[in-house]
Amino acid sequence: MKNLRVQLSWLTENDGSGRTTYIRPTENPNSSLFTGSNFTASSIRRTFYDARLEGRLLQGGFYKGEFALQDGQVDRHPTVPGGSVNLSGYATLISAGLYTRFSKYGPIEVHGLFGMASGDKGDGGKDSSFRPSFGHRFDGMERSGFGELFGASLYDAAASSAYPSGLPPGASGIRVIGGGVTTHPTALLSIGIDYYVYDAMEQASAAFQSSASESSLGSEFDLGVGFAYTNYLSFRGSAAFFSSGGAFVNGRRASRYLIEARGRF
Repeated sequence: MKNLRVQLSWLTENDGSGRTTYIRPTENPNSSLFTGSNFTASSIRRTFYDARLEGRLLQGGFYKGEFALQDGQVDRHPTVPGGSVNLSGYATLISAGLYTRFSKYGPIEVHGLFGMASGDKGDGGKDSSFRPSFGHRFDGMERSGFGELFGASLYDAAASSAYPSGLPPGASGIRVIGGGVTTHPTALLSIGIDYYVYDAMEQASAAFQSSASESSLGSEFDLGVGFAYTNYLSFRGSAAFFSSGGAFVNGRRASRYLIEARGRF
């Protein structure tokens, strides 16, 4: 349609290698290396049903919405005790922005988003954490997600030695709320400010002593300045400040400063 695009998708993935390690968030609280337990799966089958909607406002702006359902099953290797694990889950993301060319500070855009994905409730043989194997996580070698430092998707975040999935052990699923402003004071200069708040959809149980039974993952403030020297050469500087939430036992603050030069040939 003229100002509206609709996309419906169906995707299935099947891993029958028999060598893949499957990690369930709510199992094995004594694991010190991974969020959840590790067991070899004889097969992993996932199916996703997805619907997208994108539109533009005639006055200047956009809106987007997406909803996905997950279904499937994980069969443990014959050498691993326990039955199969049924997969379910969902994820949704809504974003919108307003844009105007006429303001005191030049063209300006105000935008916001809300997204969440289900976590593992620990219901016996059913894992409801939404975790697509080929979900968008990276832009080249850089983490791509909500927040330049935490880089959250709706199901994981920037990894570290202590938290390979970016979430504390036992927690799963991410809810994110974000908003920001981007302005262009001159034709060559752009300034952007964004703020994000993260929460776990399912918090860790008391069995996970290395995690707190709270849902707050933290918040992040980002500031970026770009300068387009020519159509072929641009520069950008950014600063990101992340504060961990109560879900992490050892709360920390982290910051990242980055200067980039990009050339097109």
